[in-house]
Amino acid sequence: MRVRRMAMALVLAGCGGWFEVPSQVTQPSPYAPGSRSSVQRVRAVVEAPSNPSKLLYVSNTTANTDGVEMYSFKARTQMGKLMGSWAYPMAMCSNPAQHVYVTNKNRYLILEYAHGKLNASGILADPNGFPLGFAVDPKTGDLAVTNFSSGGSNAGQVVIYKKARGVPKTYSAPNLCYYWFPAYNPEGDLFVDGEACTTGQVFVAELPAGKNRFTDVSLNQSIEYPGAMQW
Repeated sequence: MRVRRMAMALVLAGCGGWFEVPSQVTQPSPYAPGSRSSVQRVRAVVEAPSNPSKLLYVSNTTANTDGVEMYSFKARTQMGKLMGSWAYPMAMCSNPAQHVYVTNKNRYLILEYAHGKLNASGILADPNGFPLGFAVDPKTGDLAVTNFSSGGSNAGQVVIYKKARGVPKTYSAPNLCYYWFPAYNPEGDLFVDGEACTTGQVFVAELPAGKNRFTDVSLNQSIEYPGAMQW
């Protein structure tokens, strides 16, 4: 059981933040594969300000209802609900073309939606299990996804889809067993946070652009629990 204080965050152009209701709650981790909770969890991503038609996407997971709604950011009115067979929609990201990606965790899928469209324009399958968070490389358009394994151990990996298409390449980081959230910097270096298998200690690792191995990132700060990352 964990006691966590919840917060709200909105991000312009990039990966979404999250907030939960109520402001404080004691419950098992809501991200355990197949788990459910009566506590509403919401994630949101805002389109880049250069787009004249700004949209707010909100993923909504409750005990009985899963879905992703699309709102006019200016008018604050709902414009529709994204079509899909939702089972625990998690993180969202937008790429430079303003396409929005959503991890559909318990379906092992990543769905892509063109700006303002309600039907998916692309579907990617996660070969390793439950997709959680992801990030888009601003230089190459590659899509990095963190996941938990569906094999029962919950150990995960990072999978990277070249140009956000096809079969991904799998990467592992030293000291990490549970992979939570990734983030790219403008140079295409990939960062990921997560936990060790037995101790639960939080680590941050980096995959430099063009390299094939993660390395540890030393931080002069103790992190109690891994959360979303953004450059």
